[in-house]
Order: sequence, then C-alpha cells, then structure tokens
Amino acid sequence: MKQVLKNKRGITLISLVITIILLIIIASIAISLGIGEGGILNKAKHAKEETNKQTATEKINLKITTAQMNSYTEKQKMPTLKELSIVLKEDNEIDYVTEKSQIASKKYEVGEEPTSIYTKLKDYPYEFEINDNLQLASINGVKITIENKHNELKANVLGVITSWVLSQGQASSQGHSSNNEYFTCEGGADKDYLIINILKDMDVLICLEEAGRGSYLERTIQINDSIVDTINLTPSSYYEHKEKVSAGDIIKITASGVDGAVRGTAISIFGM
Repeated sequence: MKQVLKNKRGITLISLVITIILLIIIASIAISLGIGEGGILNKAKHAKEETNKQTATEKINLKITTAQMNSYTEKQKMPTLKELSIVLKEDNEIDYVTEKSQIASKKYEVGEEPTSIYTKLKDYPYEFEINDNLQLASINGVKITIENKHNELKANVLGVITSWVLSQGQASSQGHSSNNEYFTCEGGADKDYLIINILKDMDVLICLEEAGRGSYLERTIQINDSIVDTINLTPSSYYEHKEKVSAGDIIKITASGVDGAVRGTAISIFGM
C-alpha cells in the first residue's frame, strides 16, 4: 500500500512539472505572437501606420487636383509649382510649405521658380515632396517609385464645360491633356460636351466639380455608346467614378439642365 501511494505521488509531481513546462511554452508562444517582431500587435501597428499614410497621401493628392481644376476653370491653364505653393499655404489643414525639406534642414521659403516644394498636413506626421510636374515625388525623404506609388499617374486631362441658358444651346467646353500619347480632347465654343479620346489601355478616375448657380445641372458620362452614369450636381458638389478603358474608347461628358443656370463644371480625368 505504501509503495502504491508513493508511486501515485510520483506521478502527480511529474504531471505537475510537465504541466508547468507546457504552460511556460504556451506563454512564450503567446508573447511572441503578441509582441514579437512579427507579432499581432506590431502587425496591427504597421497596418494602422500604412492606413494613415495612405489617407494623408490621398488628402494631399486631392488638394493638388483641386488646385489644378480651379486654375484651369479660372485661367484655362495648369498652375505653376509656385502658384500651387501659395494655394497650399492658404489651406488651414496644411502645416507648412517650403522649398527645402524640414526633415533634413531649416525652414526655407519658396522661391519664384522652385523645382520641388515640401509640405505637411497638420494632422499627419508625413512630409510630402511635390515636383514641378505637380506630382508627389517622396514621402518623408523616401522617393516614390513605380513599385511603391499606389496612384502612379500615366497622364491626366483637365477640362471645363461652361453652361448658361441651356435651352438655347449656349455652352462651351475645352480640355487639355498632359500627355497626348494617352489622351486627346475635343471641345468647342458652342459645345455642351467634352470628348476625351483614349489612346492606351488603362484605368481612369473621372472627377467632376461644380461651380456657379442654378438648382441643378445634369451631367452624363458616356463611354462609346453606353451611358455609364447620369448625375444631378448642385453648386460646389463633387463626383468621381472609376472605370477601365481601352485604346480607341471615347469618353463623352455632356451638360444639360435648367434655364438660367450659369455653371462651370471642372473635369479631371486621371490615367493610372
């Protein structure tokens, strides 16, 4: 009986030791998965960082696009890098705009003919470099290449349709392509539409922004013979649509609406 009890106590101690060892191993694995180099917490932190960076990048790109559309609507030409820097300086969401990186040097004002400017949003810790093509060139000193640039632009179109007393057909349109190997544009002094010819296969982002007065104006987006979308836009409204197009396709954007409306529709199409 004593021997049996002794054996039982031995088995219990061995089981306890094994259990403790297993718990230590499980705890080590759990800690590694949680806070290790490739742990869940680090992955979550990295994912949040990438999301914030992408959000900040989209905000800066939108501000550049809006400045381009406004310049084309008012002056029928693209803004210079100097003019863009002035627009960004007046934006309440922008922390600074300089000609030299704040990461590597002291603050410098923007000269008359900069080749690059550096800017940062107040709510995000990323410094963006914008080159003289009005495109993002780097983020926090890291150059944006084709491999890591999510929104690499092949070319873009800036256009405008100006409309008034549409029942009498009073309208005009014009457009400009940054690269005639990807887009060409057709408008006219008596046209209530703008035609964009697609010369290469690509994805496009179509953006419309309204200015002026009138209860509403209807905008129709057509690709070849098919109507993609019809939108009723009010003043100061914004619209965007993504589409895959092929060489030979034709995008037609047409304005129609109510009598007495005096409106300008800024049109931006980005090839990606």
